[in-house]
Amino acid sequence: MDYLKVLFEEAVRRGTSIKLDHRVIGVDLNMPAVTVQTNDLTRTYEADLIIGADGVRSHTRTALLGEADPGLRPSSICAYRALVPQSAMNAHEQRKPFMDPANANVDVWLGSGHLVLAYPVRSGLDAQYNLVLVHPEKDDHTEHDLPPRFPRPASISEVSAHYVDFCAEVKSILSQVVGEDESDYWIEQTALARKDGILEWKLSDLDELPTWSSFNGRVIVIGDASHAQRPYMSAGASTAVEDAVALGEFLKADNIAQYGLKKLIDAFVALRKPRTSKLQRLSAADSACWSLDRGLAQARRDALLVHLGDEDRQECARAMAQLKDEGIGEFNFGHADVMDWAWGYDVAKEAKEVIERMAS
Repeated sequence: MDYLKVLFEEAVRRGTSIKLDHRVIGVDLNMPAVTVQTNDLTRTYEADLIIGADGVRSHTRTALLGEADPGLRPSSICAYRALVPQSAMNAHEQRKPFMDPANANVDVWLGSGHLVLAYPVRSGLDAQYNLVLVHPEKDDHTEHDLPPRFPRPASISEVSAHYVDFCAEVKSILSQVVGEDESDYWIEQTALARKDGILEWKLSDLDELPTWSSFNGRVIVIGDASHAQRPYMSAGASTAVEDAVALGEFLKADNIAQYGLKKLIDAFVALRKPRTSKLQRLSAADSACWSLDRGLAQARRDALLVHLGDEDRQECARAMAQLKDEGIGEFNFGHADVMDWAWGYDVAKEAKEVIERMAS
């Protein structure tokens, strides 16, 4: 929410008109135009360019691709999101080290079919410990029939029941999870009773799309609408931001005047699509290895994962290659070479270089 607030305030400062509670019900690729509905009113807006950043269930993508739209690809894996206040983390010696700024880490606990990924968010008195709690969709702890749509509300006791076999640190942290204000929207969507304000999400992604843009370059999809990925590379939000930064470089007024919109949109897609498609593949490949059930494969994975922190990059790369070669799976998150490629990327620099080559 802090990041959204920064983006919102900067957009308003620049004169952007932001309209809430407007549901997209149609996109005209030729005009182009978007038709929205709010309450009982509909209105159509014409534009030079329509950018569909409308998520994995994108209406813009459906209008753009028609029957070629693959739709979201759901997995059989779910995740809870939860927060623990800093005061609760610091109140016990078992939890306190995880909030120490001098020891800032992404903490990962891998269990049988389950995992916990956690890290501090915010700073100062507002700091919290953010938890992502991953588990199979169907298990003995489900308290209700599975609704057709996610996210769905969950109780804190339901969340804790998944991790009774985890270590003392995890159970101590989960004992301090606090409920949040539930969204009336999601209550209405799932037709489920209110619980503790914890939401359960089903992990989904997209197959690689045949294209991100319309024939005339006037309608485009970005972010999760074009390349939704599973969270194992922790790059879904960052790649959406990369899209926005790159698009901002391509769509500068001087560039539009010199090259025209269609050529710039084509260049943008050519730059972004290969990178995001690779991240989709890497993230999907990691999912099985993160949640192995107890057995020989899990034990072998754990023995090889000790090399993730090696200063010797060659040893780390060798161990990760061995994981894959032995058929156990992939563990790209934390692989030094892969993470340098994923996170050490300067998208603005890349976009500028493409534009420079267009001029030569």
